[in-house]
Formats: sequence, C-alpha cells, structure tokens
Amino acid sequence: MAGLLARVKARRTLWEGLGNLPAAKGLKLRKCLKTTPSTVVYAGELDHKPVVIKRALGPDAADLAGAQARELAYQHPRMGDGRYRVPEPLISTAEAGVVVMSEAPGLRLDHALRAQPDRRVELIAASARW
Repeated sequence: MAGLLARVKARRTLWEGLGNLPAAKGLKLRKCLKTTPSTVVYAGELDHKPVVIKRALGPDAADLAGAQARELAYQHPRMGDGRYRVPEPLISTAEAGVVVMSEAPGLRLDHALRAQPDRRVELIAASARW
C-alpha cells in the first residue's frame, strides 16, 4: 500500500510541476520509474512518443532542473543519435523543477557496472569511445 501511495503522490507532484503549460497538453504519465524525497521520475508519452519526465524536489529543485535542461540542450545536438545517446530536452520549467525529455533506450552505465562488475574496463572503454 505504501508503494501505491508514493506513486499517487508522485503523479500529483508531477502534474503540479507542469501546471498548465501548453506544451504539456499532450503529455500522459504511464509508469513511475523512481520516487525519492528529492526526485520523481515517470515514463510517459508526449504526442504519442515515449518520454521521461523528471521533477526535482526540495530547495535546490529549480537549480537542478535548470542545470539538467541546459546540459541536455548543449549535449543533445552533439550526442543525440546512435546506440548511446543523450535524450532530447522537450519541455522544461526550471521554476517547478521539471524536465521532460525523449526516451533514450538502453542500459544506464552505472546500472551496467553494478550488474557486471567483471566487465568494468570493457564498459568504460565503450563509453569513452562514445
């Protein structure tokens, strides 16, 4: 029950952050990926395309979301295609701590390193080639 309540609160928190942004009109939340005291992350769709929606919480939320949106906007044109890529920022409202980005399928490097510690050198070398 506690997990369900956390997901319901997380969903409400995301919608509160998005407010009435016109760009978010076609946004649908699908699955809660992560909820912590400082972050809410959902998988969803924006105009029928898969996206990830993140909301930072707490006193530094605006700074964190703003920095993330700026970094994605800077890196995506250079590293936005191929097998390993940076997601495209689609909507951001730093004041509310929210960033909506395209889905970038694949396994995160930190997860791969934890799951396969014996392949650390190989995985880091592959990320360096990226």
